[in-house]
Amino acid sequence: MKYSAGTTHFFKSRNQHNTQLFLKEKGGAGERGNFFSREKKFPLSPAHAHFTLIELLVVIAIIAILAAILLPALQSARERGKTTGCISNMKNVVTALNMYADNNKDLFPAAYSVYGKNSSGKDINYGWAGILSINGELPRSQRATGAATRCPAWDPNISSSYAWNYRGSYGTYGVIKGIEEFGPRGTYPNDTIYHIHRLTMLKAEYKKIPLGGDSIHCRDLYQAAYISNSRPGNAKALTGGNRSLHMRHNKKANVFYIDGHVSNLGIADINDENWMTYAKL
Repeated sequence: MKYSAGTTHFFKSRNQHNTQLFLKEKGGAGERGNFFSREKKFPLSPAHAHFTLIELLVVIAIIAILAAILLPALQSARERGKTTGCISNMKNVVTALNMYADNNKDLFPAAYSVYGKNSSGKDINYGWAGILSINGELPRSQRATGAATRCPAWDPNISSSYAWNYRGSYGTYGVIKGIEEFGPRGTYPNDTIYHIHRLTMLKAEYKKIPLGGDSIHCRDLYQAAYISNSRPGNAKALTGGNRSLHMRHNKKANVFYIDGHVSNLGIADINDENWMTYAKL
């Protein structure tokens, strides 16, 4: 018997010919054992090499079920994120508005007003955000997307022609139009829009009225620069108007007040104390 490391070779003589049997010894490289076994390869059968159709369908069904469970939660989280971003934007807006009032006899800018002339001498109308931008209270690089004056939940592509312009005429949160008790009338000739006096809005009978909030132009669906408001008892306050509060955050609208705090109002919250109009969209 002839022996080599790790293997054993047996030679038998049969009809003057040597027949070699090769056996692998358990206990060769890296293995130890007390018996010999034949070295033989056993390839995987096709049934074990691939998924069957039933197995694939089961996997797809599981993925579909998980997606159905998770997607609503992800959507809800996304909406909460937009609401949080909107509240943050509004607080910045209130800060900018108060900075303007500090330098303008406690008056906020009229939500929409004539504020300059073009090269031909024609009046140019500006929204409150455009006026703040000119005066330095807001950046001059405002845009329809990512602007502090835009609600993250409002899609500018819905009304792309009214997404934003440099004058802040549209594409921004809305500031209330006001009434004559709130301050002097602005210079916009086509509608009665007032400068809101900060000290007046701090009076008990007015302090529950938001200075502005999520807005919508009911016909063209853009963020309107001003929001209609009505006197207490006026039925219009509960039926909406062309430029109104917009319930875009889970059927509620974010609103901001002159003292800097932000709240949200649902339809049931609109009453004679806050004087807001809302859109039934």
